Amino acid sequence: MTVEPACCYRNPMRDTSDWKGQLRLESYYARWSGSVGDAVLHRHFAAQAIFSEEPIAAVDAEGRQIEGQCLLIEPDAAHRLLPARDADLWFIERSEGSDRSAHCRRHGID
Repeated sequence: MTVEPACCYRNPMRDTSDWKGQLRLESYYARWSGSVGDAVLHRHFAAQAIFSEEPIAAVDAEGRQIEGQCLLIEPDAAHRLLPARDADLWFIERSEGSDRSAHCRRHGID
């Protein structure tokens, strides 16, 4: 008999996830570099820019698919990424009244 935990988070990506790479966390941004595994539909506070030498695809909440070497995803936009061998994912935090712009420029993010 298999017993499932009654109160714990169940990872819906257990069998499809293949995220391998490096995550860099900074004050106003994060950067993922590496392979992209299948993802579930989600949204996040940060704007997201995705760069890849080979086309990468994202699907929105209505099932529409976009594909390209540079994808821009607005903050709070429901989406999921499809697997890709290699990509750079930038998450840029939006904030009012901060020195984020100067910080990003110092780190080569325009």
